Amino acid sequence: RYPGLLKNRYKLKELPAGPHELIEVIGRCLGCLVSGGVVDQNRASETFLRELRSAKIGRVSLEEPPRTAQGTVAPGAETESAPEGVGEDS
Repeated sequence: RYPGLLKNRYKLKELPAGPHELIEVIGRCLGCLVSGGVVDQNRASETFLRELRSAKIGRVSLEEPPRTAQGTVAPGAETESAPEGVGEDS
């Protein structure tokens, strides 16, 4: 949902296809390596979650507002506009 933020924070040109590949790339970027240049998946995942919680990646919401059957945001649903550029894919 926030490809622009991930690309910007981890200086990626393209996002990997799946979550495991993303953690691998993030782990390399953050230096979460063990001997042999292998990414420590646990350390990379924990570091990613820490950065997510501390908003180093940017303002990210894991919740979505309720939607109608047509896919639009339901009337009366709380929405907050993100700062300019946040969440945009550039």
